[in-house]
Amino acid sequence: MWIKDGEMIIERKLIGPYPDSDYVNDLKNVYELDENGFPTGEPILVKDTITVTWEQADINWFAEQHILKTYPLWKQSNITREGGAALTTMTTFIDAVRAWSNSDPLPNPWDGSLEAIT
Repeated sequence: MWIKDGEMIIERKLIGPYPDSDYVNDLKNVYELDENGFPTGEPILVKDTITVTWEQADINWFAEQHILKTYPLWKQSNITREGGAALTTMTTFIDAVRAWSNSDPLPNPWDGSLEAIT
């Protein structure tokens, strides 16, 4: 994950956990500072040049977290051992998450499309 202001890199996160979109939106606010260097209140400017660029490793991390939230490793092991309809349901879910993470262009993990996979 690259957070940039124009071409200037503000932050580079190598691997999750990642900040949420509210964190990035807060970076857009420019505040007047008091004599101690603290923001004085309301933003005096809201930048529109702050961007987030995702890489495949970032998207894979989000996909992994989504899978593990629904099917922790212990549950995956039990379902795999037992088989049946539960195995079909789990593999369908995992395949859908994998398809999301492998889509081109890379998906936006903050747009709700990943959470829609149930």
